[in-house]
Amino acid sequence: MKRIFLLLMCCMVAVLAPAQTQVKTMYNSQKKEVTNEKKAKFYRIVEQRADKVYKVSYYEVNGPMLWDGLFTSIDPYKPIQRNIYFPSGKLKKTETYENGNHGVSEYYENGQLMNKSMRNADGQLTGEVLSFYEDGTALRRDSYDAGKLIDGHCYDRAGKEVDHYDFFVDASFNGTEYGVSKAFRNLIYQNLNYPRSAMNYAIQGIVYVGFTVKTNGKMDNIEVLNAVYSDPEVKEEIVRDMEAEAIRLVQFVNGWSKPAKINGQPADADYVAPIVFQLK
Repeated sequence: MKRIFLLLMCCMVAVLAPAQTQVKTMYNSQKKEVTNEKKAKFYRIVEQRADKVYKVSYYEVNGPMLWDGLFTSIDPYKPIQRNIYFPSGKLKKTETYENGNHGVSEYYENGQLMNKSMRNADGQLTGEVLSFYEDGTALRRDSYDAGKLIDGHCYDRAGKEVDHYDFFVDASFNGTEYGVSKAFRNLIYQNLNYPRSAMNYAIQGIVYVGFTVKTNGKMDNIEVLNAVYSDPEVKEEIVRDMEAEAIRLVQFVNGWSKPAKINGQPADADYVAPIVFQLK
């Protein structure tokens, strides 16, 4: 009887437990979705963990995991946390998103913390900014409040304090303006082709496109992060057209004269460009 009772209990648990399904999607080298495995360069696996929480793992075909994370939405991504890995599989970077703040922790391949920082909803450094050499010796201990440096200390490899210098310097689009500057935005708007499908229905909005400026000045990881439209029930076809145009515009600007710098060294940097669709 005990055995039968336990068996019935296991069956009840199996029925009551929510099913967790995994969805695999493949992408080519341009990160466009494909169905032919021979054309695939990357693939992702999505698992719904709970209501509005998704676990996403992203791989190179026949290669290592590139990143994984937890998201409240996919396509576009709305992250809770994301982890990026070295080809060896060791953790390279962790990003957290909470209450509008974006925290970043970067690591050397030996596991030592390299940099730790936090930015507020306006993209300004806030709280502690810490940096370390590969052996764990302190390189920087700064304190910020909404982008304003409150206290800062920089050190050489021997632990001796040196003149303070900026933790982060934005990439330059034209050599004189930095980040998503006025010159960048002007080039975007001068080349915007308003999708006819959106014009026909007088749809306006802002499409936020994320991208990475690499140390060689080229852009990578170009993707739609979020979008806000004048009509919350805008047709899917119009959404696709506006997001495709936003991606095209950011790709058109590809080519930055100077990369970003972290602790005085060239570094990859992530940006978000708001592409505004507004009818005059």
